[in-house]
Amino acid sequence: MPLVRIIRYLISGGACALVEYLLLVLFFEKLGLSIHLANFLALFLASSANYLLSRYWIFGSSHRRVPMEAALFAAVVAFSFLTNHAAFLGLYQLVGLDYKLSKVLSMAFTVVVNYKCKRLLVFPSRPSVS
Repeated sequence: MPLVRIIRYLISGGACALVEYLLLVLFFEKLGLSIHLANFLALFLASSANYLLSRYWIFGSSHRRVPMEAALFAAVVAFSFLTNHAAFLGLYQLVGLDYKLSKVLSMAFTVVVNYKCKRLLVFPSRPSVS
């Protein structure tokens, strides 16, 4: 089951990352939002889709009630946003990379941490019944 879970995580994570990237481009280039707001909105919307995929397809629901599970997921997303945005801004503003490349690299930076946090904190294995 862990290999299936990892494959599902990579598929859904890749799809959500693509959505996040495309939304960033849409919000920043087409709608003229600030890079900070565009990045936040893109991450928020993609993370909402990712929660649903995580809950119903990747990990299954946890033994927690939905409000607690969603709150823990939101905490992981907040941590992810802070680390992702810091990496993004560092690459974009300090290093001077194109914002699109900066986004891709910053998302790659957070993939492993996100999986571990979601698996251990948000969707832990259910206790076995003996």
